[in-house]
Amino acid sequence: MPFHPELGALERRTGLTASQLVAAARARGFDDPSVEARRIAAWLKDDYDLERRHAAALARVLRDGRA
Repeated sequence: MPFHPELGALERRTGLTASQLVAAARARGFDDPSVEARRIAAWLKDDYDLERRHAAALARVLRDGRA
């Protein structure tokens, strides 16, 4: 998976596993196909001070249904 390093960084920077962040994103409705990646990026920036590349990795996981 090309975004693997970013997913590992999610855990190091937040203390949450990628699966936990995916669950949190799903709970917020971010797995809906109409949700734009920028909304996920804003959430990750506001709550965890993460960068856009981390949001892109998480959005891809949500879109592909993995995790």
